[in-house]
Amino acid sequence: MRLFLIKTEEWLMACLLLPGLWLSGSLLLTSTLVDQAGGEEDGILLTLAAERAVRPGEDLVLDAVVTPLLEAPDLVIRWEVPPGVSLEGAVEEPPVQVAARASRSSQRRLTFTAPGVYRVGMVASYQPWPGARFAAQGVLFFTVDDNAPRVSTKDPTLVSPMRSRMETYIQRSPAQPPALRSLDDKPCFTLQGTITRIDRMPYDGGLMAAVSVPVKRARVEIRESDLIHDDTEAEVRTDDNGHYTASFCADDGLFDDELELYVRLRAQGRSAGMQVVEVIDGWWWEDVYEYDSEVFHSRGGDYTVDMSLNNAQSEVFNILQAVMEAWSFWNESGGQEGRGNTFQWGVQVIYSAGDRQGSFYDSGFNEIHLAGDASNSDAWDESVIIHEWNHLADDKTSCDDNPGGEHAAMEIQDPKLSWAEGYGDYYQSAVRAAQSYTQTNWYIDTLSETSVYREDLESWDRDNPGFVTPKNEMAVAAALWDLIDADQDGADTVSYGHAAVQRVFTSERFKDAEKCTFRYFMRAWKQLGQPVDAATAAVIQQNTGLVIDPVTVARLPGTSAASTAALQDEESDTRLFRWWTPVTFLVDNSASMGGGKLEAARSAIGEAVNDLGAAPLGIEFHLELFNNLTTTNQ
Repeated sequence: MRLFLIKTEEWLMACLLLPGLWLSGSLLLTSTLVDQAGGEEDGILLTLAAERAVRPGEDLVLDAVVTPLLEAPDLVIRWEVPPGVSLEGAVEEPPVQVAARASRSSQRRLTFTAPGVYRVGMVASYQPWPGARFAAQGVLFFTVDDNAPRVSTKDPTLVSPMRSRMETYIQRSPAQPPALRSLDDKPCFTLQGTITRIDRMPYDGGLMAAVSVPVKRARVEIRESDLIHDDTEAEVRTDDNGHYTASFCADDGLFDDELELYVRLRAQGRSAGMQVVEVIDGWWWEDVYEYDSEVFHSRGGDYTVDMSLNNAQSEVFNILQAVMEAWSFWNESGGQEGRGNTFQWGVQVIYSAGDRQGSFYDSGFNEIHLAGDASNSDAWDESVIIHEWNHLADDKTSCDDNPGGEHAAMEIQDPKLSWAEGYGDYYQSAVRAAQSYTQTNWYIDTLSETSVYREDLESWDRDNPGFVTPKNEMAVAAALWDLIDADQDGADTVSYGHAAVQRVFTSERFKDAEKCTFRYFMRAWKQLGQPVDAATAAVIQQNTGLVIDPVTVARLPGTSAASTAALQDEESDTRLFRWWTPVTFLVDNSASMGGGKLEAARSAIGEAVNDLGAAPLGIEFHLELFNNLTTTNQ
């Protein structure tokens, strides 16, 4: 007896062979299929395993193992099963505390009552601090069938929406006069309408309820159906309200004035005379997504042809819209310093639902590859899409020296990596704020309708004091966010707007800098005459830990000279260049200083504060005390 396991990306099937005999039909899997989700960047690891496929009426046990990578005070495991599948045990387990990198197991017995395809998921999440939630999702698809049961990590029913039909509403204008004709006696047509799609805005709990929004600035073609080759009669763009209008005159050849017309919507965003973005179907020989309306027959006249997109079609145009928003905001914020206000490079976004884990930017081809995997698709995640587009902007207009590779929020990073990724984490918040999204201070990566990975830029310094450093991408993002946002928290009292940040980001001073790091960005900030007062310094120190350098000491009666520490490695040194004036008062409070001496020191400090406090670039005052009973200053 020999057991063969045949494995493809889509499914697994086991065939049992006996000498001289082939057992008819596909047998049940005897090998375990595992979906692995999460990773270092998600703060959690998850595996979901099925020991075999099932026939109708059969049951099996699913095994899950969850490993939080940080201390998890409230690890929650939730099982998701569709109608037609019965679950033995609770859908959601009570929160439990789990140590960092310790594993927790969970099992559930499922019974599949009828033939069909069933999606079974398990989500694990925890909140390591108030401003974050880490989550991962495992997903398996069961094809329950008497003859060919299968189990897969991909939905076997999923098909590309390429060239699918849009829901169409066609109305000919009533009481029209005879259709106009061209000078060469062809019938004339005017088509106008509105195209809408579904939107699912991310928030800190998952995806909001579906709403209808216009398809903006997308390519629309009026097509004429023919037996051999369809012709394009007109090409226009939707406006910001999703509206289009096209007029043309045409016939179908000799003695045939009746046309079979339809409207084609293509996932191409165009503005300012250039192609900004194309969304490409990775399943369909990497062609641009396009959808068609219903076909209607006409001999001319005015028609209203409205269309609406379903969920799968809408995902593609949500991606397109996010890129258009990132591009438009870049232009509205001043473009490239000294080089014009229009970003001149287009991008292709490669996306296929059900395919690819992880999103990334490919600088060699100006492509964004967007995750479509069932366990974590990024089609609705503007934070991810805009972050990846910013890598294009960095590549073309800024000091791009990103070493790339895997990275996580909770780690000390190469300062070039933390800068490049941190700026993208910041830019997505800036764009979403300009578009009036909800919770714009968050970086949000949804896993499902009710599960999400999220990080709060506003509270990063309070939640993670151990990662307040320019070598952490979230700290960099938080510092930039506090430079532009209107909310005041801690030492943040400034609000300069994104245009000030982008001016430095795209400047020659920063683009040609010795290193592409936050430290060198702030040097260019100062050199370009951006605000450099004590309030600005406070924001930088609060979020990255970079402080003033060097210390100026005010010598007072009875004090001793302060020593200056030797400089460390530049990117490890916590001291940033100084644009404000620091003053440190050293006062001896020993018993011998009692009475008039200590009072004289207090008076001198008060006069100095009054004299220096109005300095235009700011004064930072420090007071240190020492005496003959202690070995360190207080």
